[in-house]
Amino acid sequence: DAVYLDLNSDNMADLSDGTYVFDINRDVFVISFAGIFLDYDPQASNGTAVEASSGEVILTKSGVEYTISFDLSTANGDAIIGQYKGTLSRV
Repeated sequence: DAVYLDLNSDNMADLSDGTYVFDINRDVFVISFAGIFLDYDPQASNGTAVEASSGEVILTKSGVEYTISFDLSTANGDAIIGQYKGTLSRV
């Protein structure tokens, strides 16, 4: 399983602390895309994708550790709620 969050920060070098919300415009503190992938196999590139259409992501950083909490909803109202705490790497 995987969570994908396309977050637009006000800092080109790093993600800034703050609350990110959905918007159709790529602006600062905006979520451009968010979704989860269930039973995802990255080598075969298949699984079930569920796209979020509203909600928010709250991001805080302490040193190199990030806390990313998300409370999102799909177009039909299903909730996608969770949290990640740890380091991030650039790809």
